[in-house]
Amino acid sequence: MKLLQTTLLAVSLLASPAYADVCNTVHSVSTAIMKNRQVGTSLKKMMDVANDPTNEKVAKLLTKIIVAAYEQPRFSVVENQEKAITDFANKLMLECVKAK
Repeated sequence: MKLLQTTLLAVSLLASPAYADVCNTVHSVSTAIMKNRQVGTSLKKMMDVANDPTNEKVAKLLTKIIVAAYEQPRFSVVENQEKAITDFANKLMLECVKAK
């Protein structure tokens, strides 16, 4: 449940116009989402987090990140989980930086 709360915090950063560096936020959100994926949080719970009726843009971005995370395998060995989390967040941050 703590990881889900971390995801919610990361989502609030993404929605905040005061937070200037979107790519750092994408990295934080991607990390939180993949951590949830690796510990077995259900896709339904994650999609419930993404469904923010107050900000459609954020909801769409979160849905894309969640789907991308859940398309990746889930690992049982902690070292493999950590590598999957790091690689996933770095990949999405790189895509964000390239898009700027």
